Amino acid sequence: MSVGSFRFDPPEVPVTPALRWVLARAYAAGDTALVETEGGAAVEMAQRLAIAARIASLQAPARLAGELGPEAAAKLKRQRALAIAQQMRLDTALAEVDAAAAELRIPYAPLKGQALVLGGFAPDGGRPSSDLDLLVPQARLDALQKELLRREFVVVGEAYEHQAAALCHAGGGLVELHRVLPGVRVDPRHSATYETLLAAGLIGPPPSAMSFRPRGDLRLPRRELLTAHALVHAIAQHGLAPAVFPGFLFLGDLVDLAFRGSG
Repeated sequence: MSVGSFRFDPPEVPVTPALRWVLARAYAAGDTALVETEGGAAVEMAQRLAIAARIASLQAPARLAGELGPEAAAKLKRQRALAIAQQMRLDTALAEVDAAAAELRIPYAPLKGQALVLGGFAPDGGRPSSDLDLLVPQARLDALQKELLRREFVVVGEAYEHQAAALCHAGGGLVELHRVLPGVRVDPRHSATYETLLAAGLIGPPPSAMSFRPRGDLRLPRRELLTAHALVHAIAQHGLAPAVFPGFLFLGDLVDLAFRGSG
């Protein structure tokens, strides 16, 4: 591929001490030595790159306070607390979806951030998610969507070709039911569905150590499927809109899929 045909043209970014610190503490080995940095600048950079919660979840509080100062370390800790609070909202929404799916005997598979959390890939409190994405069999999607609307959910977004309209639970968690994974393909002619992924062995029973205990038929994507979907979602779907899905959050997902979890 020639440079002229590549649709991304990122600007040159100066490598400051704050940027070096943020990238090292988010992705490098824990004993990586770094030059001193100003705590406020490092926290601001971590927040801009959407990896403040990740850093706070991976690094010991004493290290953060020693390298950044107590005030800056407390700001990172708050970002992790906010991520945990959002995860609790999504957990509540997932429990309600699971109950509805169990009643209707509809299987489903969490995607993206929630799959990383449930599969043990994401660090505890370190992977912020804005919503709960679930893949369901195409023929059963409408039935589950209608059942959720009879429960504590309301429509808050528009439908797209690959997913139903977004729903919001009374507790604040957003849910999106997907019928296909655009750009992820088992058959080169079509985007993957729940059925094709199940037949290919790319979704399966969750690990016994998973903290969430489903009543319904919850299936988790395998590591290789999560990796493929992360690449398509971050680059093909949102590569030109980093404000929607930050690239450094995606990089963290790839690191975690390579070195964490057992799926």
